[in-house]
Amino acid sequence: MAIKQLLKMPKITSESISDSVRAKIESTTRVRRDGTLWSSSPSRPQIRDSVPVKKEMPRALVATPTDEATQNNLASELLEWVKSDNAEALEQFPLERNMNPYKFYRIAEINPYFADCLEASASYLGFKMTKHARMRTQDGGVIMKLLPLYNKLYGDLVMQKSNAESTKVGTVIQVIESKVESSDMVPERFVSDN
Repeated sequence: MAIKQLLKMPKITSESISDSVRAKIESTTRVRRDGTLWSSSPSRPQIRDSVPVKKEMPRALVATPTDEATQNNLASELLEWVKSDNAEALEQFPLERNMNPYKFYRIAEINPYFADCLEASASYLGFKMTKHARMRTQDGGVIMKLLPLYNKLYGDLVMQKSNAESTKVGTVIQVIESKVESSDMVPERFVSDN
């Protein structure tokens, strides 16, 4: 019966079939002992002819602006952002815009308007931090340690105090005592008496 089924199939010449197609037909079609045909799917995965093209991923970091007009717009945007409720730290602004914060700060070295806006934003954030410390909505100890980064006057005051304390630590004070004569009340003491 299997032979009859094979004979009914259209005849395919060897010239019309490539080697890979012939191997596929032979590997998937089998004749059972009872003479019937059956086909199976190959157990190994099929290899694709074309390699899939990798999609281009969007850039993770945005380039820091180099022209002065874009830098000034960014500085103005920073001043508006710092007044919002979600502004908590100066590093937050460039990170929210996928910018490198260190390159963001370097803009202030070449653009005076940007430097002024950066200082004003830092001062405003320092004001907000002290307000939170007074209202006890945030930890005052942490705020007082971070405040010198945002408030220049407070930072200078902290530096003056630390410099004054460091000079006190380095000062050696000598105390000279006169020798107390030994008596019945104050016996002579030797080092080995400990």
